[in-house]
Amino acid sequence: MEVIKGNAFICKVEPHGNTSCIIHLFSKENGVITGYLKGATTSPLKRNICKLGNFMEFTWKARVLSQLGTLELSCIDNFSTVFTLVKYSIVNTVCEMLIVLLQKNDPHPDIFEKTLELFYFLKTNNNDNISVLKKYVWFEIELMSSLGFGYNFKECNISGSIPEFISPKTGNVVSKDIAKGYEDKLFRIPLFILNENYIPSLDDLKKMLDINLHFLKLHLDLNHITVRNFMLNLF
Repeated sequence: MEVIKGNAFICKVEPHGNTSCIIHLFSKENGVITGYLKGATTSPLKRNICKLGNFMEFTWKARVLSQLGTLELSCIDNFSTVFTLVKYSIVNTVCEMLIVLLQKNDPHPDIFEKTLELFYFLKTNNNDNISVLKKYVWFEIELMSSLGFGYNFKECNISGSIPEFISPKTGNVVSKDIAKGYEDKLFRIPLFILNENYIPSLDDLKKMLDINLHFLKLHLDLNHITVRNFMLNLF
């Protein structure tokens, strides 16, 4: 019997039969794990905890690792109750991103910690929509970096000076001097990315999310992420 234990986020729930569900978890030590939860739709306790974003203690069991194991779950923290539609749409978007972008059984402890940090930020702070979306933008940037195609915003990749633009082909950042004459072919970096004290506008945030989506599609052949689109339409 193979047994895996740990902490994880619920990232996807699929009905299975009349009473049970297939649960997709994102765990710190084992990455994305899929298991069968019996009675998930008939038990009031299980119905209440089996919601996207909830932080769980889990036990996964199967005869061999390649099988669909069975799950036992207990709730550590309920992130499905972050009180506003905007905040919960971000939780749902993160869950969708994790399931779509990460491979099964491929651990990413850095992404796990950033997810936990973001969810606690959403739950414990009375944030305005700008600060909430800004926090998500940085989560997405850090997620991309962990997957191997992030940006280096510290300096121009060619001259070492302050960057102002991003190449849509390579993701390299370049300074104003290097970009001269090609500005219309490059992405301009929103100012809040380069100056942490700058308060971004909603347009600034959406512009950076459009840039991120461009590279998500470029590197991962990702055409669309439906919940992400829904989330952005709320702003």
